[in-house]
Amino acid sequence: MEKKLKGLFYITFFAVMILVVLPTVSFTQTPGKLTIGLMYDLTGPAAELGRSERDGAAWAIEEWKIKHGKMKGREIEYVEGDDMSDASRATTIVKRMLNLDKIVALSGSSTSSCSIAACTVAKEVRPVPVVCGAAASKLFEDFHDICFSGPGSNYHYVRGYFPQLQKDGKKTIAVIYDNYAWGIDAWKWTKKWVDDVYGAKNGMKVVAGEPVELGTENVTAQLIRLKKEKPDCLIGHMIGTAESAGTLRGLVEMNWGVQYYTLDVSFGTMIATQPKEILEGVKVLAYWTPKKPYAQKVMKEFEEKRGKLPPNLAGFFHQYDVTRALLIAMARANDPTNCAQIVAQFEKIRGEEQATGTVESKLNFGPETYGDLDHSMLHSRPFYTFTKGEKVF
Repeated sequence: MEKKLKGLFYITFFAVMILVVLPTVSFTQTPGKLTIGLMYDLTGPAAELGRSERDGAAWAIEEWKIKHGKMKGREIEYVEGDDMSDASRATTIVKRMLNLDKIVALSGSSTSSCSIAACTVAKEVRPVPVVCGAAASKLFEDFHDICFSGPGSNYHYVRGYFPQLQKDGKKTIAVIYDNYAWGIDAWKWTKKWVDDVYGAKNGMKVVAGEPVELGTENVTAQLIRLKKEKPDCLIGHMIGTAESAGTLRGLVEMNWGVQYYTLDVSFGTMIATQPKEILEGVKVLAYWTPKKPYAQKVMKEFEEKRGKLPPNLAGFFHQYDVTRALLIAMARANDPTNCAQIVAQFEKIRGEEQATGTVESKLNFGPETYGDLDHSMLHSRPFYTFTKGEKVF
C-alpha cells in the first residue's frame, strides 16, 4: 500500500509539473497572437464620435494585416470594449483586457476621463502603450511615458482658435464646455492663453464660461447666462452629440447672432446628424483635411471594403493615424509586447523636435509630428465657415 501511495504521489507530482511547465515551453516555441484592445464610447453620449474612432483604429489594424500579414511571426487581432464615456466602466474594461485578453496595447478612449482611467489601470496592473482620442493635458503630464494622442493635447488645440479670433477682431470671449475632463481642461487652457498671451497682446478677455453635462439636450439656460455678458464670440468645447446640437439649436431659437466657433471633431457629427439650417455660419477649427492624396486613398479603400464611410471623419482619421503609428512602432521594436521598446520607437516616429522630458513633448502635438509617416492632420489649423449645401468632408 505504501509503495502504491508513493507511486501515485510521484505520478501526480510529475503530471502537475508538466501542466505548469508546458504552457511556458509552448509559448516560447510558438508565440501567441498580439492582441490590441479597442475601447471607445460606442453607445453613450459621444457614441457618434466613438464609433468613428473605433472604425479608424480597427481599419488601421485590418489594413496592416492585409498589407503585412503577421507581425514578427505572430497574428494580430483586436478586442472591443464600450466604455459609454463612463470612467468606472472604462476601468473595469481595461482590467479585463489586461488580465483576460492579455492585450499588448490599447487604442482608446474617445473621452479624456476614460482615457485617464485607462492609463491609470495600465500603470497599476501592467504597462502597455495607450493611443487615445482624448486631449486633456493631464494625460501627457502624468502618463507621457505610455500615452500618445490622436488629436494631440488641449494645449495646442485651444491655441488654434486665437489667430482666427484675432483676424476676426474678436475681443470678448464666452465659452460653453463639457463638464468633464476634456471640456474642463479646454476651458482652463482658454483662460490661460488669454491671461498669458492674448490678453496683453490683443486686448482679449474671457467674460464667461458655462459647463454642460454630457448628453444634455437643452442648454438654453446656459446660453441665456452667457448672452447677458455680451460677448462678441462664443467657443464650444464639446464632443457629445446632444449638447453640441443643443447649443446650435439654442443659438437659432434665441436668435442670438453671436459668432460661434467649434472643433471639427464635434462638428463632423453635426454635419452628419443635424439640419443644415442650424449649422449656417459656424466657424470650424479644422484639424485634418480630406484633400491629401493619403486621406483620399484611405477613404476609397475603406469604402470598397465596408461600403460606407463613418459619419465623423475627423475622429476616424486621428485614430486611424495614431493606431497605424502604434503598429509601426510595435513592428520596429525588438519585442512587440514590450511597452518600453514600443514607446521608444513611438518617440522616434514623433520626431526629434519633441525632446523627451520637455513641456512640449509631455503635452503632445499629435500625428502632425510623425516625421516619417503620412498623416491627415494639419499643421496650420485653418478655419472654414459652414455654408448650406457645401460639401465640407
